[in-house]
Amino acid sequence: MNIMRRGIVTAVLFIVVVTVLSGKGPRGIQLTPGEDVHGIIRPGIAENRSRTYVLDVPSTTSGMIFRITEASADLDLFLRYGKPMESYDEADFYSETEVWREELQLYKAYETFMPSGRYYLDVAYQLDTPPRRSGGIVNEIPFTLNVDLYDARDSAMTLEPDEPVDFVLKKEEGYIS
Repeated sequence: MNIMRRGIVTAVLFIVVVTVLSGKGPRGIQLTPGEDVHGIIRPGIAENRSRTYVLDVPSTTSGMIFRITEASADLDLFLRYGKPMESYDEADFYSETEVWREELQLYKAYETFMPSGRYYLDVAYQLDTPPRRSGGIVNEIPFTLNVDLYDARDSAMTLEPDEPVDFVLKKEEGYIS
């Protein structure tokens, strides 16, 4: 009995160590804003046709941009607040175009639903057949994923009554709300 208990404790410790070292949480790999994440999709294996990532969004976030910056086939992005998706019909937001470099942009000024908290992002290959290159089937689709969070406080300014303000609004730098 003592040996059995020691074996169970060893197995649990192994799982905890692997989880911590891999960066995987209960259902996804933790994303860090501004840092590239490299992954691989294996389109010929059903359970490897997608990768799940987790992002914790602070309450001061005013915008989020998810980008696939490198991919060798058409991958899509699906985002859900609060819990992982069992089906992409459950996604709160998605980007599924024919472009290989998907991008999903969300801004509180335009979205009716963008609370702070945990989000689950799936990078997925959705086509029924694996991609082909040079006449052969592609078994692995490497990709690079990046996320940026924008904090409205970073560019906030105080306006005073009857005080003129010089301001240039650039599309790539945000919005006024």
